[in-house]
Amino acid sequence: MRFGRIGSTRPRHEPINPLANFYQCRDGRWLTIVPRQGTKDWHGLFRALSLEHLEQDRRIATTKARREHGPLLVSLLDELFVKSEFADIATRLD
Repeated sequence: MRFGRIGSTRPRHEPINPLANFYQCRDGRWLTIVPRQGTKDWHGLFRALSLEHLEQDRRIATTKARREHGPLLVSLLDELFVKSEFADIATRLD
């Protein structure tokens, strides 16, 4: 805790930034994605997870759209991560 407050009390399906979240893999292990500020990590993440087809989706093409459609993006990423082993995802994201 810093300044006597918890960072966020939002449920994980209602994030300000859907990428900055916890995701559970098929083997039950969790991973945390901690993106840099701005949009620098989005394109690399989409490539690493084979989600290039979503980059032009108007619901998540911009920072504002991702914020507005955060629950949708968290659900999409949940579906992807739960199908993969932690080691596989970690290798792809490294």
